[in-house]
Amino acid sequence: MSSDLGEHSKQTTPDQTVTAHPPTLRRWVLFALLTLAVSCGLYVLFGPKPRTAEGVVVATADEAKASGYRQEGEISDSWGVEAAATKLESTRNVMAAHSSASSGGDRMFARTLAIYNLDDDLLMQRVGLEVFERLRDSGKFERVQYLPAGKRLPDGERLPEAFLTLDKREWNESGLPGNRRFEGKILVTASDRFQRSSHSYQNTLSPPQLSYRWRAEIDYTATQLGIETSGARYQAVSRDLAKEITERLTKLLDEKISEHGVPGELPEPFYPEYVEPPAFDFLAELKAEKWIDGPLFMAPVVAVWQTPAVRVPSEVLAIVSRSLAEADWDIPESISEGNYLRATKGNQVFEVFRENDGHYVAGEDAEAPRSMYLVYHRGMGVKELDEAVRRLFEERADESVLVMFQNHWYRHQELVEEYFSDQAPTTAESWLQLARFRKKRDPDAAREALLRANALQWVFHHKSADSSMKKLAKDLGIERLPQDISPEMMEALGFSDLREPGELELTVRENQPAAIGLGEDDEGQRWLLLTPIRRHGVHPERSLRIQMLTLRKGGWSQSDQTGGDLTKHDSRALTHRLGDGDELQVFSDPLDDDRYRLTLQRTAPEQDPETDPVPSANPPAAD
Repeated sequence: MSSDLGEHSKQTTPDQTVTAHPPTLRRWVLFALLTLAVSCGLYVLFGPKPRTAEGVVVATADEAKASGYRQEGEISDSWGVEAAATKLESTRNVMAAHSSASSGGDRMFARTLAIYNLDDDLLMQRVGLEVFERLRDSGKFERVQYLPAGKRLPDGERLPEAFLTLDKREWNESGLPGNRRFEGKILVTASDRFQRSSHSYQNTLSPPQLSYRWRAEIDYTATQLGIETSGARYQAVSRDLAKEITERLTKLLDEKISEHGVPGELPEPFYPEYVEPPAFDFLAELKAEKWIDGPLFMAPVVAVWQTPAVRVPSEVLAIVSRSLAEADWDIPESISEGNYLRATKGNQVFEVFRENDGHYVAGEDAEAPRSMYLVYHRGMGVKELDEAVRRLFEERADESVLVMFQNHWYRHQELVEEYFSDQAPTTAESWLQLARFRKKRDPDAAREALLRANALQWVFHHKSADSSMKKLAKDLGIERLPQDISPEMMEALGFSDLREPGELELTVRENQPAAIGLGEDDEGQRWLLLTPIRRHGVHPERSLRIQMLTLRKGGWSQSDQTGGDLTKHDSRALTHRLGDGDELQVFSDPLDDDRYRLTLQRTAPEQDPETDPVPSANPPAAD
C-alpha cells in the first residue's frame, strides 16, 4: 500500500504542478517582457512632454538652406512618441477689428515679426510654437522671433517691424479620455508697435510707415474624439487655433501690403544708433515692467513698460504727468477721460494708455484699477532727417524709396527737379509732387504732370482723384480729370499696348507691376497688370499675380489671381482667358535674380497660335 500511495503522490494536476514548483526561466522572461511593454505603453501615453520652445526661437530667411530659413534657439524634443488618433470638430467665432492711419508715401513694414506669448500654460505653449512654425514656413518674413511667456528681446537690439501677441483669456475642459470638450477665449493682437494705442498722431517728422492695430478674440469650442499620447497633448487643438490665427494675420498683412506697398532698401541713416531712454523716476514708483527697449526705423529708441493693475488710470496719469512736467515736458491741459496721456519734448513723445485701449466692455467699472502701458519714443530730429533725405537724392536712390519721403521734398525742390531731369517719374506720387512744385512756375508742365499722376493712380491704385488733386486741377484750369487712358497717355507713360491680337515682349521686375492695355468693350476700358512674385515655401516659388482691371464711368472692377511658374526658361508660364475665344498666353524666361522676360501672345477668336502666325503688337519701325 505504501508503494501505491507513493505513486499516487506523483500524479498531480497541472494547477497543482504550478504551485508546487518554482517558475521556469521562460516564464520569468515572458513576465519581464509583459511588464516592460505595459511600462512603455504607460510612458508613451503619460510620460513624454510635448514639443515646446525652451526659450527665444529665431528663424531667419536663408535661401542657401533647403528649408529656406536658418533657425536658432532650443525646442524640447523628449524621447517618446507624439501620436494621436483623434477627430476634432470645432467652432470658431471670431470678433475682429482693426484700424490704421497713413499719409502720402506710407508703406507697410512687415518684413520682420516678433510673436509674444503672454500665457505659459501647456496649451498656449503649443499654440505659440505652432503659430511660429506656420509663419516661419510661409516665406513672408525675413525674420520671425518667438518669445515664450516671460521672455523679451535684449535692450538695444533693433526692434521688429511687426508684433503679434497671444493670450488665453478663458479655458475649460470637460469629458473623459477619448471624448474631450474644450471651451475658451483666445485674444490675439497685431500692430506695427508693441501694444499700440488707439490714438494716432502724425507730423512732418513721422516715419512714412503705416500705423495699424488689429485685435481678434476667438471664441473657441471643440469636441475631440480619440486618444492622444502625452507627447501629442493639445496637438489637434493647437493646430486648429494656429491655423485660424495665421490665416487671419496673413490676410490682414497681404491686404495692407497690396494697398500701401512695401518699403524698398532703406540706407543706414534712417536706422539711427540706439540711445538709452531716460531714467524716469516714476517707473520704480509704479513698479512698471519693461517689455521692449530698442531702435527701429527713424527712431533711436522705443521703450514700452507695463504697470500692474493696482492703481486706477487717473492716478497713474497724474503721477507720470507731474514727473514729466517737472522735467519741462509739454503736458496737455486736459487728459482724455483719465485714460490717455501724450506728452512731448522736442522729438520725444511719452504716451500712457490703459490695457485694451479702445476696447471697452459694457458695465465695466471705469474707476477700477487697470494695467497701464507707458511708451517712450524718440524720433529723428529735423536736421538728421533733412540730411538723410538729401543723401537719397545725391546717391540716386530708387524712386520707390524717394516717394516714401515725398512730404519732405518741398525742402529739396532743386534736388527733386534735378533727379527727374535725368529719368522720368514712374509713380503717381512723384508726378503729383512735381505738379504742385510747377503750379506757379510752369502751369503747362504742371497740368501734364497732374494728368500723368491721375492716369497712374487709376491703373495701379484703382483710385479716383482726391479733394487735393481736384483742387489742384481746378487751379490749373482742368475742369475734370479723365478716367479713361488715351492712346497718347499710354505712350507717354510707357504702357504696353495689346489692344489687338498679336505678340508683345517686355521685361518686368519682381513685385513691380507691368500695365498692358487691352482696349475697350461694352463694360469699359480693360487693363492687364502682371506682377512677378516670390512665395517662399510654396510651389512654384515664383509665379505671376494677374489682375484684370476694367475702368468704367464712375468706378472700376477688378479680378485677381495668382498662377504660373516663372522658374523655367523659355516655357509657357500660363494661359489666361480674356473672353470667349480671346486668349492670352504668357511665356517666361528668367534673366537674373529679380527680372523676367515675358512674351505675351494674344489670340483672336478662332485663331490657333500653334498654326496661325501671330503678328507682333510692337512691329519694328520702318527704315
